[in-house]
Amino acid sequence: MKRVVASLFFGIILFAACGKEDADKVIVPKAVDLGIKVDGVVVKWASCNLGAKTEYEPGEYYMWGETETIDENPEGTNRFRWYFDENYYLDGDILKMRYHHLLPEDDAAHVRLGGTWRLPKEEEWRALMATSTSDHYCWQIEQAKDKKGNPITNSEGLEVWGVRITYLDNGNSIFLPNAGYKDHDCFAYFGKVGFYWSSTLNYNQSSVFLYAAKAIHIQDGKASFEPYPRGTPMPIRAVCE
Repeated sequence: MKRVVASLFFGIILFAACGKEDADKVIVPKAVDLGIKVDGVVVKWASCNLGAKTEYEPGEYYMWGETETIDENPEGTNRFRWYFDENYYLDGDILKMRYHHLLPEDDAAHVRLGGTWRLPKEEEWRALMATSTSDHYCWQIEQAKDKKGNPITNSEGLEVWGVRITYLDNGNSIFLPNAGYKDHDCFAYFGKVGFYWSSTLNYNQSSVFLYAAKAIHIQDGKASFEPYPRGTPMPIRAVCE
């Protein structure tokens, strides 16, 4: 039975650190075991978005295949992974594409965090999505609040909402903020929709989505998987093995 509930009480919510900082001040998240296996391998999820200090922060926004943030590189032209690149280029013919997933050197999560951290593949996001109909999990719409019960907001004063996914067998959970995406200097759909990149190209595509990659779309506690233009700056939620 599907377990998606809207919560009005957040007594256990704490504005706590997501992980630890390494020598380069990169926030290394905790690896959260949600009991998800893909092809027999346990996939653990980061406790916060890439670049965030807490689970409620949106973190950094990246174009697909870029390892520099949209703020560090506003034009998104450091290597053109999201547009013209021999490894990821399609011209209506799947044979012209060498890879279906990002290489490690083009994976922002791997480059920034090291180890086995990386962007989730499509099948890993879909495995997480499937938990919304399982009795072993609870999907809960949640408003982020501080220790005093005050709503947490972003830099534009927009309130932070998202979905908490809890694995009931061990009590572990992650919070996915509805951080929207960056549209120039503005946040689009912040607090309303969660967009997160996968490492998977939209390789079965029409010319309409010629330069697209796959991303998860979370709204009102429900998730779908759609192709989006690779040049769209979105948050990243990393995984590791």
